[in-house]
Amino acid sequence: DAARGALALATRRIESVARLEIDLAAGGKIVAARNHLEQTFLALLLNAADALDEERTDTNVITVRSRRLDERRVMVEVVDNGRGMGPSVRPRIFDPFFTTKPIGQGTGLGLTVALHVVRAAGGTIDVESTPGEGTTMRVVLPLASSEPPPKG
Repeated sequence: DAARGALALATRRIESVARLEIDLAAGGKIVAARNHLEQTFLALLLNAADALDEERTDTNVITVRSRRLDERRVMVEVVDNGRGMGPSVRPRIFDPFFTTKPIGQGTGLGLTVALHVVRAAGGTIDVESTPGEGTTMRVVLPLASSEPPPKG
């Protein structure tokens, strides 16, 4: 499962700044390259870790959870209680080369690539964020099936 693969890569970074809560109950086969999905979830996880105040490691939390929405879709959420995003940042997060990180600490391509991968797989990324409270990145992906999805 791609989310677990990304967690294996990001756990050391996350655990240096936050408590990690994992609830990956849902599963299923997604029609997308596993390494591309891992890259997507890794970008979400590292952004969540970067959004946390490193002086608050005792209260920082990143939660990763998944669930089946129905027989055709699965959702994976990455939730942090970090800085959150204001209205001037939120609309730009998927723009190529946009970053809020200091020079030399990010290319601004992680979320751009993540959005491309998710859309290519027929999915969506939804973002909820409140300044000072945190961010939820919600990825919804279609499950592989023998029937084509309904048109419309």
